[in-house]
Amino acid sequence: MNLTYTTTKTGYSILNDGVIWIVQDGFIPYPADTMAESAEKHIEQILQDAATATNQTDEIAQIKEDNAMIAETLAITLVEIEQLKAEMAKGA
Repeated sequence: MNLTYTTTKTGYSILNDGVIWIVQDGFIPYPADTMAESAEKHIEQILQDAATATNQTDEIAQIKEDNAMIAETLAITLVEIEQLKAEMAKGA
């Protein structure tokens, strides 16, 4: 993601890889002293949100991996319990 911006008197546009992606004109969600500063704040927030989303995706992948390992361990344990029950039944 290569984010840049252009400004006007009343707003700014954020470009993603040179293509207009977000246009803010009139309503400025990240007010600052200049439109350039507002655009920079907006871009900073977009990049922070993207980093957070990436971290959450990584966490979800780790949770799924952990869950699969727990399920496998549980399945093995249940088989072992059934084997012990069978052995105990033979010995009784």
